Amino acid sequence: GKSQFIDKISNYNKQYYQDVLTKTYDRRYYEEYVINMNNIITLAIIDANGFKEINDHFGHAAGDEALKKLSKAIKDCIRKDDYLIRYGGDEFILVFQDIEYGDFKMLLNRISDDVQLSVSIGGMYNINNIDEALAYADKLMYQGKKKHKKLL
Repeated sequence: GKSQFIDKISNYNKQYYQDVLTKTYDRRYYEEYVINMNNIITLAIIDANGFKEINDHFGHAAGDEALKKLSKAIKDCIRKDDYLIRYGGDEFILVFQDIEYGDFKMLLNRISDDVQLSVSIGGMYNINNIDEALAYADKLMYQGKKKHKKLL
């Protein structure tokens, strides 16, 4: 009856907004839903370091495998109500609702410790405007990447 129909719809929605490779939400979900959420206070951008090198040296299948592992590792670190979105290529956005600053920092540290791949993370806490926050987090993440590059 009706409840099966509703299950079908929500399942369809999930697939419609799902990144096929990583089973995370996709960019469309971010653009259609997340931007309009009003109780988001916190987001982070996570970007795999040296991802291009993985693709160039080991091929795209290896790159895909690395992204799958990365998204699974991130999912294992976060709470089930947090949103992990593949924003493009090797870049993920993590969106939190109702999280204390201490927990936010702890989660981001856990991600950078637990994930096998080297990642750069830019995080923003207490956001008013999600677009501005994203741009700022992006900037922080790139500063982290530059530091990372110098080390290599």
